[in-house]
Amino acid sequence: MKPLYALLAAGAVAGAAHHQWADHHLSRATAAMADGNGFIPAEMPDGAARDSVLVLAPVNCPHEGARRADALAERLHELGIPVVRTNNYSIARVTPDNAPSVNRAIEVLKTNVVPVVFVYGRAKANPTSDEVVAEYRQD
Repeated sequence: MKPLYALLAAGAVAGAAHHQWADHHLSRATAAMADGNGFIPAEMPDGAARDSVLVLAPVNCPHEGARRADALAERLHELGIPVVRTNNYSIARVTPDNAPSVNRAIEVLKTNVVPVVFVYGRAKANPTSDEVVAEYRQD
C-alpha cells in the first residue's frame, strides 16, 4: 500500500509543478510574436492613455514584484516618460476583432510575474527599465 501512496504523492507533486510552470510561461505561438524587446501585441486596457506606459502590479504592496513596479515607474518618470502605475486591467467589450489581442494580454497577465507593462499596444511581464524605454522610444 505504501508504494501506491508514494506513487500518488509523486504524481500530485509532478502535476502541481507542471501547472505552476505552465502558469509562468507564454505559449510558443505568443512568444514567437515578441519583438526585439520581448513585448508582444496585446490589447491595452480600457481607458489607457495612448502615450503612456502602463505598469501593472499590486499597489502599496511590500512584495518584490510590486517594489519592482514602483521602481520601474519611478525610473520612467525620471526619464520624462509618461507612466501610469495601477493594479487594474479591464476590457469592457471583447469582439471578434480584438479577441486575439485580449487573449494575448490575458496570457501575459497569467504568467503571474509582475510587473506587467503595456506600451503602445504591446505587453511584457517583468521587463527591465531599458527594455521599456527602448519599446517606448521605438514607436
